[in-house]
Amino acid sequence: MFNYKQIYSACLVLIIFISGCGTWENFTTYFNVYYNAKLHYDEAMEDISKTEKDIFEFKEKPVSSVADKAFTKVIEKCSAILQYNPESAYFDDALFIIGVAYYYKQNYAKALRKFRELETVPETELALENKLWIGKTELQLRNFEEGIKQLEEVKKIAADEGEEEILEQAYKTQIAFHFFQESYENAVIIINDFLNISENDETKAEVAFQLGKIYTELNDLNKAVEAYATVVNYSPSIRTEFQSKLELAKTNLQLQNYDQSIEVLQELRAEDKFSQYLDLIVYQTGVVYLEQEKLNEAIENFAVVDTMKLPSEKETLGRARIKLGELWEYKFMDFDSAAKYYNKAASSILLVEEKSYAISKTTLFRNYKRLSENIFKNERQLVYIQDRQEFVKDSIDYQDYLFELKQDSTRNIVTNPDGTQTARDNNRARDLQTGAVQVETQRTKPEFPKISADSLKTIVSKDKYDLGNMFFIELEVPDSAYYYYKDVLDNYPKRPFTPNVVYALGSYYLSVDDSLHADSVFQFIYNEYQGLPVADQAARRLGILEFDVETDSSAQFYIEAEKNLTEENYPEAIQNFYALADKFPESVLAPKALYSVGWVWENKLGHLDSAAIIYDTLVARYDKSLYAKDVFAKLQNYKQEMLRKHIEDSVAKKKEELEDVKIPEVKNTEGDIEIIKNDSLKINNKNVIDEIEDEPKTPENLRRKEFLEAEKERLQPDSLSKSKIDTLKEIEEPDTSVKADTLKPKTRTLLK
Repeated sequence: MFNYKQIYSACLVLIIFISGCGTWENFTTYFNVYYNAKLHYDEAMEDISKTEKDIFEFKEKPVSSVADKAFTKVIEKCSAILQYNPESAYFDDALFIIGVAYYYKQNYAKALRKFRELETVPETELALENKLWIGKTELQLRNFEEGIKQLEEVKKIAADEGEEEILEQAYKTQIAFHFFQESYENAVIIINDFLNISENDETKAEVAFQLGKIYTELNDLNKAVEAYATVVNYSPSIRTEFQSKLELAKTNLQLQNYDQSIEVLQELRAEDKFSQYLDLIVYQTGVVYLEQEKLNEAIENFAVVDTMKLPSEKETLGRARIKLGELWEYKFMDFDSAAKYYNKAASSILLVEEKSYAISKTTLFRNYKRLSENIFKNERQLVYIQDRQEFVKDSIDYQDYLFELKQDSTRNIVTNPDGTQTARDNNRARDLQTGAVQVETQRTKPEFPKISADSLKTIVSKDKYDLGNMFFIELEVPDSAYYYYKDVLDNYPKRPFTPNVVYALGSYYLSVDDSLHADSVFQFIYNEYQGLPVADQAARRLGILEFDVETDSSAQFYIEAEKNLTEENYPEAIQNFYALADKFPESVLAPKALYSVGWVWENKLGHLDSAAIIYDTLVARYDKSLYAKDVFAKLQNYKQEMLRKHIEDSVAKKKEELEDVKIPEVKNTEGDIEIIKNDSLKINNKNVIDEIEDEPKTPENLRRKEFLEAEKERLQPDSLSKSKIDTLKEIEEPDTSVKADTLKPKTRTLLK
């Protein structure tokens, strides 16, 4: 009987012997090295294919540890072929798969070196595919121009030779690159070109889906809807069809086409082939209802996702729990329910930023619960100090509660025939053990306070202040914050942190656009709490900024000016203040310096017109400062008063010309306007300091002169029309008595 295996082996050896040494070398190379290398290569590529990846994702993600180890072995085996068997028929294949291995290990420089080496091998069957990988590698190395050039050449050759698969790969790489570069217009051109030439309906479906994503990025949502809708016209895979319909629903939501969005999602939910994506469908349905403010329907859908058993790698469960937490927090203000869902989300699979958000919310509500419980406990202890009978009553109630709890546990236990005991309601028993029954976790044993009532009040007020800050800053419920701030100020006055509470109240007024009350509060802080950091903060809010003598160059001017002002050396003080404002216009002291110049002219020297010129400069340059706000009203009143006097003078002169009647002259005081009789700010030449009788030609004097001349020129009698002159004839002689001084300062605390 013949042994066929022996005959086969003998024939094979004979054929190899006849064929020569080259065939023998190829034979031994294949079975000794390349065969094993190819096995590892196929293993790695299969592992990569199992990983769900967007086919148009440009940036390569690291491969799994399994694929990485397999590629390492590929490099080792194929490197041996290149070193010891350079004449083997597998030399080309070894070079190529080493290059691919380096590419997926993200060592692009070495990958390109191998692909370029293979490019020099003449008449290799891998030339076109190798060129494709050269283009892909050049793009990953950010040699964009060379990469695109290689891909364009691949497209042309592949189209001529009918290499459909390589042609598709070249198009996909170009589309992914332009999408990555946010060069969406170029991506659209390439996609439309591909859809026209390709005959592969499955790939065309993927490309049409990508076209929809590009239009979404371009914010052309109507075209995005059209692109997503065309995907089903080709032959999409189940995954591509689902993704396109889900994006169609999301885009309709952005367009506020709520009914169309819900309709698409309901169709997806009704088809069994999409059952593996049920969590995403239900979650998105909840999002649509939430956008419509259909809160009950939204909660219902998110709750369905919350109860699903999903694969460990899915984030949908955690996202649904975050949505439920936000609903209970922001829509229903139920912080206990919100805390429960945030806590569940924190232990779910989520992206890093989502998990961090859930953890921060969990911590926030844990602190909220702690503060609320402490406030309740300590307020009860204050009641115990005032009325000990309340402590006795609460202690009795707590004992009754313990008795009821024990009775409840006893009723739930059933004695079995064998003498063992089991819980009648396992769920209830488990809740009792874990403390899941809410009412039981809220009961604590009453304790009589061991500290004084005043100490308790300090603790309570501090917790309420912290709770107010939590509402204001973290929970973003300003009305609740206002309640706690007012509670602390009204019921727990004169605590160490009272200035901070007052400042927080001012911040609340700012948040509700009540700047009037806010400025009042900050002014109170600035006046009452000098020397405390909170006063400096209030000063910044008011525009009264402190300065550092050592670092602020303008400070020396200000110190010198204040010294002269204290010594009543007013001309020098004016010169120092004005020099500061002129040389350091950006200094925080500049508006205060201008204010001081005006104040000296107004209150010490009685030159109201000079004061008005300086105040006008202050308002023009630093209109947002507290000093400008302080002088603005009286400056406007002064201008109106001066305008009135000029009109009266003009009328008087015109009447004199027309009626040939002598009108008593209006007294003036050397160019200054007499404004108020018996007022501390009226102009009195006798009170002007002798040193400045001859005013120096300072910038403010020149500006005053220009100011007055401009006003006089604007109000020349010749500018009056004939009709106005006729009307003015009827006006009686102007009263020479003066009105209340319009430059009287509101406050002098700004110069303290």
